[in-house]
Amino acid sequence: MKLLRPDAMTLGNHEFDDGLDGLTPYLHSLADGNIKTVVANLNRSMENKFPKLPGTTIIRRSKRSIGIIGVIYDQTHEMSKTGAITFENSVKTVRKEAEKLEQQGVDIVVVLSHCGLEVDKQIALEAGDHVDVIVGGHSHSFLFPESSGEPRNRDDKIQADYPLVITNSNGRKILIVQAYAYGKYVGRLTTYFDADGEIKYWEGFPVYMSHQVTQNKLALRTLEPYRQAVAKFGSRRIANTTVDLVQSTCRVQECNLGSLVADSLADYYTNDSFHPVALINAGEIRAPITKGEITNEEAIGASPFSNTVDLLTLPGDALWNIVEHSLVPDAVKRTNTVQVAGLRMVADLNRAPYQRVISIEARDLYDGTTYRSLNRSANYKVAMKSFIASGKDGFRWALERLDRHIGPLDSDVFINYLKKLKVVNEANLIGGRFNITGKLKSK
Repeated sequence: MKLLRPDAMTLGNHEFDDGLDGLTPYLHSLADGNIKTVVANLNRSMENKFPKLPGTTIIRRSKRSIGIIGVIYDQTHEMSKTGAITFENSVKTVRKEAEKLEQQGVDIVVVLSHCGLEVDKQIALEAGDHVDVIVGGHSHSFLFPESSGEPRNRDDKIQADYPLVITNSNGRKILIVQAYAYGKYVGRLTTYFDADGEIKYWEGFPVYMSHQVTQNKLALRTLEPYRQAVAKFGSRRIANTTVDLVQSTCRVQECNLGSLVADSLADYYTNDSFHPVALINAGEIRAPITKGEITNEEAIGASPFSNTVDLLTLPGDALWNIVEHSLVPDAVKRTNTVQVAGLRMVADLNRAPYQRVISIEARDLYDGTTYRSLNRSANYKVAMKSFIASGKDGFRWALERLDRHIGPLDSDVFINYLKKLKVVNEANLIGGRFNITGKLKSK
């Protein structure tokens, strides 16, 4: 970031992946480099040791004052390790901060939003007449001017034009831009304003970061020591797989990679007389593993969030509701279908939300082979990652636990399990864990 030297930046949910203790030194380092981090809707009243961040900043360009507002998705505390930090409503916050900037004589306002495209549209429509441009993230939306003929990866599905132009109830045009994810594209937008700060016209498109783009030599030199250390560890082979381990379908159905990760959690706590069940949320699975050798890099990249593997004593009713919740779409219309070990489940998506699960069977804790219908009044030993165990992503029923044992790092557990298997094949990827029928109705 110090090499890029942005005028301002905001935070996203993944900045909190290592908790507040992991994020705080990074924020101090940015401040030392005179990089402004703006988050207007962050409430740190219960975490006063966390750095106080401004909500806005004002920069000068060509004798014009430009106000920049930062906002993050207001449910981030449900999906990341934010401690006691909470987040205010994004739309209301932008409206309030834009009005303050207008009172200071600022007539051009840019919102840096890590709220997702749907919320960005809401901000454009409902946050008043002072917002001009929204630079978005979080939903990984690919906005692109298809008619421009500019280079892009043809596998990337265009979701809207770039910029997406929203006209509010007073006839003002607000521009929304977002450039997919992972640095695959770099957004470029040039906007022309009149003397009153109103947008007259614009030009730009996301630049595809293909091999044809020349890499920055200083950046490469800066990264090289870290690259070498990571490459040495990451390239170490730990196992082989005779099948492709799929990630792309994990949010909507049982997937073999999700099953493998869930198996690793259950296996960690299993012994001759103790066989807990396990589950993970599909959002934890981020990259596939292709047939052939499995390296440390691939194992960590499959689920890269540095959670612990915890063991909970959980009421059967809470376990049932966790499964139900995983079948309800989130704010960006994605389900978070749980991937499981030691459970057999049936669900029908044609049924109403939180009434979709038809049956759940759990294996016996002691013999590890007998499956019985889930008793919603009984207690179960359930291995899960600390993300769900902390009630994140709306899985609040995990907080009904009777006890919680905090275990080791999930990547260590997964790597050791792969080393134990040596070879991943169909025989150790038992299917039939989650039979899902029906189809969600689009709103």
